[in-house]
Amino acid sequence: MQSLLFLVDQIIGLYMWCLIIVVIMSWLTSFNVINTQNRFVYQIYDFLYRITEPALRPIRRWIPDLGGIDVSPVVLILLLVSTKPKPLLRIEHDTIRLDLKLTPKAKKSAITGQAVDTAGKAYVKASVTAIPEHGKANAALIKLLATEWRLAKSQITIIRGQTRARKTVEITGEVNKMRPSLIAWLNRLAK
Repeated sequence: MQSLLFLVDQIIGLYMWCLIIVVIMSWLTSFNVINTQNRFVYQIYDFLYRITEPALRPIRRWIPDLGGIDVSPVVLILLLVSTKPKPLLRIEHDTIRLDLKLTPKAKKSAITGQAVDTAGKAYVKASVTAIPEHGKANAALIKLLATEWRLAKSQITIIRGQTRARKTVEITGEVNKMRPSLIAWLNRLAK
């Protein structure tokens, strides 16, 4: 499931770049900076136009004419950003981040599954036997995750939500080596 969300996220990101490039190319063409008589330039512009125009045309019909200013690409980019899936694993600044919800004082320490909140944001559910005083539950969570992922505890840090149930965990190390195993772990957890 995570792999599919990651793929959809990447496709939406590429499509947004295509929108930006076709807008820039249309400006450069109208100011005679690039020549569409050049076969290579024409093929690129034609390809980008053909993949973006079907999505832009309905938006142009819906938005009133603003006197030569076409805001339909901006509207489409905003729609795409709002519909992008929010994956559990995010790679940011050479680290991996994961959102989770911790239940302290449970009968046993375990990762209990995945869930989605009302805002559509996915998170992992975890429970620990430790009490939520003086960081004991957070330390137990880090120990549980380190054991689960076979990582050193020093590689896992709680960067957000130290005193709340909802937390963001940051994993440092070689991101490209860890990501596939963490995605496989999340897929097993989803079953």
